[in-house]
Amino acid sequence: MRLSRKTTTSTTSVVTAALLLALVAAATVAVGSATGAGRTPSSLTACAAKDGGSLRLVAKKKACRPDERPVTWGKRGPRGAPGTNGVDGTNGAVGPQGPAGAPGMSGYQVVEELTPVNGFLFGTFYATCPAGKRVVGGGATAVTEEGIEQATDTFTVLSQSPTADGRRYYAGVYNTGTVVKRFVVRAICVSATT
Repeated sequence: MRLSRKTTTSTTSVVTAALLLALVAAATVAVGSATGAGRTPSSLTACAAKDGGSLRLVAKKKACRPDERPVTWGKRGPRGAPGTNGVDGTNGAVGPQGPAGAPGMSGYQVVEELTPVNGFLFGTFYATCPAGKRVVGGGATAVTEEGIEQATDTFTVLSQSPTADGRRYYAGVYNTGTVVKRFVVRAICVSATT
């Protein structure tokens, strides 16, 4: 009798394990099929015997008997809380040094040419940069006897520009008054190799 009881218990355990594996496999297939089709996977419900652990599939948990407990597979749990931020990565290696930039301007100098202009006369006058320098700007204006710039309505700059060779700045001026006016032409020069 003892041998028969052990054999029965062993057989029941094997059957229960086989049934459990079959249910898990069925649940896995069902969940995988539903997920692959883009649908929400449905859960599977079974009743497990409290004594021996045998399983049987049911439609609802309420179908379980008093000597059984409900078991469910494939049910989606609640969303987990967001994880903490990861640690910052290490700084990358220093990149190679870039090529040297072009040389900047040097040898800045302003050259002035002061010239008197008689009344009702027109003239073109030049301010010339020293050798090795080129014009980058300039201008012309009327000045007092002391060389201080002054505004006057009898002095007109008709034209002004650097010359084509880049070495001089010229201004064409006209004295519309009756007295001599002094004006200055300025050339802004910088060092250049050409």
